[in-house]
Amino acid sequence: RESQLQPEKGRRRFKPVCMFKGPVMTNSNGEATVRFDMPNYVGSVRVMVVAARRNTYASAEKTVPVKSDLMIQPSLPRALKPGDKFELPVSVFAMKDNIGKVNVSIATEGPLVVTGPKSQSMVMTKQGEQDCKFTIETRMEVGQASIIVQAKSAGYTAKEVTDIMISPSSARIYETRE
Repeated sequence: RESQLQPEKGRRRFKPVCMFKGPVMTNSNGEATVRFDMPNYVGSVRVMVVAARRNTYASAEKTVPVKSDLMIQPSLPRALKPGDKFELPVSVFAMKDNIGKVNVSIATEGPLVVTGPKSQSMVMTKQGEQDCKFTIETRMEVGQASIIVQAKSAGYTAKEVTDIMISPSSARIYETRE
């Protein structure tokens, strides 16, 4: 198959978080509220504001942490080839005490197969981190794949979708004869 030899470029694995809103009018105190739906992201973002009034301009910026009470962080390899087998470690973070029982599950799309258990449970009584591992194997195919990891407790849910390309093991080989 032609797509097996030269797969399409695929989706971006690391999606940048960049949002824009404006212009926004402030109230008489110079205050305004802007709301964004934050995509699944762990880390911090920089919030920047540019203000204008007639011929006067000002700016401000601030680094803001992005977190929720239950977060997950899978650690995928940088590249996958057909026939690869690997363990996927998943870090589960409780940002508050008494999260309780957390069920971590995994699903795949594309040329990937989970070869071990597809879910694991843990109890998180204190703030902190716990790890679990899943075993995954790539089929003897190339193409776009996705790994979906989800953690659920009684009151919280965290989901991480990672897109990764399964690339050919070697470059296309051309042979000519006369």
